[in-house]
Amino acid sequence: MSGEIGLFENLGLAAVMALVCLAIHFVGLAVLVRIVRHWRSHGVPSLTRQATTMTIVLFGLLAVHSAEIWTYAGLYLALGEFRDTANALYFSLSSYAATGYGDLVLDARWRILGATESMIGLLMLGWSIAFMVTTVSHLRLFAEEHHEPKG
Repeated sequence: MSGEIGLFENLGLAAVMALVCLAIHFVGLAVLVRIVRHWRSHGVPSLTRQATTMTIVLFGLLAVHSAEIWTYAGLYLALGEFRDTANALYFSLSSYAATGYGDLVLDARWRILGATESMIGLLMLGWSIAFMVTTVSHLRLFAEEHHEPKG
C-alpha cells in the first residue's frame, strides 16, 4: 500500500481545505461588510452609490473566490497532480464551480479531494449569493427609510 493515498488522507486534506476556504471567505466578507458600512455612513445612498457599492461587493467576492481557487490550484501543484499552473488553475476553477469538464482529471489517488472541491465551492458560492442578496436588501431598505416623507 506504499505510495497509495487512502480515503482518510483524502478526507483529512479536504477538511483542511474546507477550513482554509472558510477562513478566506469569512475574512473576505468581513472586509466587504466594513466597506458597505463605510459607504452607508456617508448618508442616504444614491442610486450611483448603491451601484458602486454592489460593484465593489461583486469584485470583492470574485477576489475571495479567486483566492480559494488559487489555493486549491497551489495544492494540486504541490501534490504533483499538474505540471503547470495553468492546468492546475483550470482544473480547480472547473471543479470549484462544479462544472467539471472532465478534460483534465486528478490521479485516482486524489479523486475524493477533487470532488470535495466542488462541494466546498458550491457552499462558498451559495454563501456569496446570500451575502449579495442581503447587501442589496439592506441598501434598498436604508434608502427607502430615508426617503419617506415625514409627517
